[in-house]
Amino acid sequence: MANLTPDQIRAKVLADPNTAKIAAELRVPLEEFVQRVVFFATNPDAEPELFVMTDENVKANGGSVPDLKAVVQYLDREYEATNGTQVSRFEQKTNSLPVPPAPRIEASQVKTDLQNDIAKEIKRPTKI
Repeated sequence: MANLTPDQIRAKVLADPNTAKIAAELRVPLEEFVQRVVFFATNPDAEPELFVMTDENVKANGGSVPDLKAVVQYLDREYEATNGTQVSRFEQKTNSLPVPPAPRIEASQVKTDLQNDIAKEIKRPTKI
C-alpha cells in the first residue's frame, strides 16, 4: 500500500467486506475506523495509542476483567514461548538436565587400555 494515495487506500479498505464487521466489533464508527486504517497505512512508523480503562469501564462496555493471576500466567507463557526459556517438566522436578549414566568399566580394563595406548605411543617414531 506504500504506492497508493490515501484516497486509493480508503477506497480499498471500504471495498473490503470485513471492514464494516471489524468496525462494528470494535464499536467504532465505520468512517473513524477507515480514517485510522488510512493513517497507519500512510504512516507506518506511527505508534498506536494505548487506552487504559478502569475495570468498571471495561465491564460497562461489555468486557470482562481478567484475574490478575491469570494475566501474569498468560504473560509468563507468552514470554517463555517467545524467548525459548521454558523449563521442561524434568528440569522443574530435578532442577537439572538429564545426564547419561557413566559407562561401567572395570578398573583392570581401563588400566589395560591405558597401557596399550602408552605402548603404542612409545613405539611410534617421533618427528624432529
